[in-house]
Amino acid sequence: MSNVGGDEGEEETNVVQKVRELMRALDRVKLYKQLSRSLKDFVFIVGASIVLYIVARIAIDLVQPAAGFSELYFVILSLASLLIPLAGVIIGVIHVRHKVNSVSTGEWKPTINQGVPGALKILSEINWEATFEEISIGKLSYTIYGLLKVAAYWFIAFFAFALFGDLLLIHFFHRSLLLAGVLWGVISLFVVLMIQSGDLIRRYREGSSLDLLLWELRWFDSEFRRAKFDKA
Repeated sequence: MSNVGGDEGEEETNVVQKVRELMRALDRVKLYKQLSRSLKDFVFIVGASIVLYIVARIAIDLVQPAAGFSELYFVILSLASLLIPLAGVIIGVIHVRHKVNSVSTGEWKPTINQGVPGALKILSEINWEATFEEISIGKLSYTIYGLLKVAAYWFIAFFAFALFGDLLLIHFFHRSLLLAGVLWGVISLFVVLMIQSGDLIRRYREGSSLDLLLWELRWFDSEFRRAKFDKA
């Protein structure tokens, strides 16, 4: 009899532990949900900074002939203007992180501390279909956010390489290179991908983790529904 009671106690402990792990995973989903909401802000901030950069470059190009800037001074001003989109990316990333970090998590902890009754109460209150949808949206938003950052960094790197590269070509060869823009685009993309490779790999692994979480939750939902049906 004592073994039976011990087995039941161990089973109840396992149930509570599984629900605790489940809720920790759902807390992650809440963070990704907030990330998806912040994507519009990120796009707006970065987009506005790129527009300001383009305006600044046009102004420099228009003023340069009248002001008689030297070529070196013109390049320095153009490079300095790249600080605008760079600041936009940094501000956008900080804004998104602030929004994500402001999400409150762990509200379920007092309930789960009640043991099996608390665990069952938590499970009964979960909107499974909404949760499945949030995971899918969260994974997509997480991926898009990473790609947007890569695109923004590539934009900055491209113009930086183009300015330096064209300056060096003109200085040493006294001419620009045909299809130089394509060359600088490829080089800048390679550099950005090398720098962001760790972040991209982390995002790929996190996306795979979310896929696994979605599969586990569907199985959990199926088992929970079956248990309620058997109990009825």
